[in-house]
Amino acid sequence: MNPEKYTKNKILTWSGTALFFIIGIGTGLYIGSYGALILLSNLSLSHLDACFLERTLIVLGMGLGIVYAVILALTGNAFVRQLATRSYSLKREGNYGSSKDICIKRHSLVSINECNRILNKISFLSPYYNIIESIVLVGSAAYGLQKKGSDTDIVIICKDDGYNKVREVVFQREIEEHWNGSQKGKIEFTVLSSEIVKREFQLGSPFSQSIRHGVILKSGGFIEKLKKRYQSSIPTKKYVIKALYEGIATQYFGALARLGSEIKKGHGENGACTLAGRCLGHAPADKLANVIMRMLYLTLPLRGFMPLTKSDVQTFVCDIYGIRYSKATEKVILMLRNETKSIRSDDYLLLKEFAAKLFREILHEVGITKEILRILKDASFMARGDFHRIQDRSYRNCVLAELRTKPS
Repeated sequence: MNPEKYTKNKILTWSGTALFFIIGIGTGLYIGSYGALILLSNLSLSHLDACFLERTLIVLGMGLGIVYAVILALTGNAFVRQLATRSYSLKREGNYGSSKDICIKRHSLVSINECNRILNKISFLSPYYNIIESIVLVGSAAYGLQKKGSDTDIVIICKDDGYNKVREVVFQREIEEHWNGSQKGKIEFTVLSSEIVKREFQLGSPFSQSIRHGVILKSGGFIEKLKKRYQSSIPTKKYVIKALYEGIATQYFGALARLGSEIKKGHGENGACTLAGRCLGHAPADKLANVIMRMLYLTLPLRGFMPLTKSDVQTFVCDIYGIRYSKATEKVILMLRNETKSIRSDDYLLLKEFAAKLFREILHEVGITKEILRILKDASFMARGDFHRIQDRSYRNCVLAELRTKPS
């Protein structure tokens, strides 16, 4: 689907709504006024009573006509939106949810020798193979596309009763690696229960696609069964809402609020950048880079393009959003790879523009419902520090608990 489709569908939706309202306002006012006059003609009243009642009934009739027009416009909005969304889905290859929807950039899998080398590095897990369903190599390492110093991403899928044990073992290993100072090119572990992975496949999450196309280092048939049971598909609406709730909305509002505030201070009358005559950089920029990447792993699959590596992300962004946002994505990837914490103001403006575009696209996909409005309000309260105004109880408790654990 080309970049203009989203804008065209938005124009179609609101122009259709306006058309329904125009039709409704004309017919509603006519029917309301005419009905009021018919009613008056059947009443026997004095002259003064008739004048007052005539005006009252005509105004009420016109009011009902306006209400009718609004209801018709809302109904038309829902109808046209469904039509536009249906058109949006059909423009992708194949039917919605089928494997034909997904465009994947094919890569050659990593060599057997490299797999054996990685297995040797994670041999500390071998005593726990009886409680591990599968071990999968994902990301650029699975295709031999790692950059110098890049992490090796390993997904460990545990049997449900072995999840806590394996997680503890991996945690202890990561502590040892940290104290040994071996941070460059280290192995990044993701430990999941089999139930969580099954749910990821059901929802068509981008992470399930990484597992589906990764290199299976160890398996008892669990991944193979999931691949047969659940076809490759774009993320479901349920998953998009889940992702929006579990981090995207909060990170989006929070990153822009904190970074925008720092830039405003730095470029104010007595700010460091103002005194220096050039932008010295502002933090925390890694939060903004992270949320942009998370949003791209939603918007790209929803458009039918599934990136398996960061380089795939940039390639697809260039094809869909154009060279300007491809450059923005390149900056994001460099920031994440180099763990950059600061950003210059001109780069911030470009990333802010791109982030807003992606966020609006996600909202267009899920629609503005009461649930979505609640998520957005809670995220906004979180960004502003109004923690006690957060409506979702579990979310509020989580935020307050995190604040209590932070050092004062």
